Amino acid sequence: IAHIYLNYLDLFHKTPFPSNEDEELEFTKMLHSIVLDRNSIPEAIARGVFTLKDRDRRTEGMLDLQRLQTLEKALYRFFNARTGLRLLTEHHILSCKELQKENALLRQTQSCFEGKR
Repeated sequence: IAHIYLNYLDLFHKTPFPSNEDEELEFTKMLHSIVLDRNSIPEAIARGVFTLKDRDRRTEGMLDLQRLQTLEKALYRFFNARTGLRLLTEHHILSCKELQKENALLRQTQSCFEGKR
């Protein structure tokens, strides 16, 4: 998961803070590419949880209830924060008139606002 977010941060680093309309469009296109990536983070989390469960089985249940509850709370906080950030980012992208064609696809297949998860 950290590797994926480091790649996102690298994209932000390579895209200058927008100070005019052209830069704003480039920034929005960069955000658009991140929003279209809907699978990498959930898949990475699923692999991590599977690995943790498999390791727990091999070590005869070393994960106690407190550790499992801590993990569940951390995942819950992460998903809530991620969902909020996605909603804000999608709103920014969908309000960009220059990307209407790309946004039509986003609205049809992937928007949080459409409830098609």
